[in-house]
Amino acid sequence: MANLKIDRIEGDDGNNGPIFEGNLVFSSTAHLVLPKGTTAERPVGVSTGAMRYNTESSNVEYYNGTSWVEVSSYDAGIRGVFGGGQSPTYQNIIDYITIGTTGNATDFGDLTVSRGGLSACSSSTRGVFGGGYSPSVTNTLDYITIATTGNATDFGDLTVTRLSLAACSSSTRGVFGGGQNPSIVIQNVLDYITIDTTGNATDFGDLTVARGYLAATSNAHGGLS
Repeated sequence: MANLKIDRIEGDDGNNGPIFEGNLVFSSTAHLVLPKGTTAERPVGVSTGAMRYNTESSNVEYYNGTSWVEVSSYDAGIRGVFGGGQSPTYQNIIDYITIGTTGNATDFGDLTVSRGGLSACSSSTRGVFGGGYSPSVTNTLDYITIATTGNATDFGDLTVTRLSLAACSSSTRGVFGGGQNPSIVIQNVLDYITIDTTGNATDFGDLTVARGYLAATSNAHGGLS
């Protein structure tokens, strides 16, 4: 049988490609090029299981029926990042370590605001720092891209200005909880963010008891504080 070479297949409108039913087998040892674009260019109204390449994060992502989720090729266990603190003045320093080796931390960049008493969460590609004190209590949210170095960028704001809060996260969502406000009133507030986008936090709910200086832990399905 002679080879049939087709450079492009289009739908009736000259834009969308055809729909293939059943099993579609590629036996070539070459490659498949996915549609690509930025986070802002993510299509809407797509079917669950749709895939594309995100040119901002350099990751393949898929639509889970509710949101786009990155299939990260970056090993989150490679690097640990530390930000802020007090020594003796409030700091904006961000350091990183390579977890699989030993040695001193290396400068990563700076937070947008020097502060202590903050908290942080992350996905496999992005870290987000929230809240803190210096010299007043703040609701600032900063973010960094973990695989690169550089200064933090403004992400948005928490719903409540506070310090001594806790945070936990899944691969897509971060949650900040508890803490105390500028009037030293202990909080029960829970906020959430979608980590791979920017914007202000949204009310998630309340802790069972208002408290500060708490801790949190999580896996991909739930968090505890």
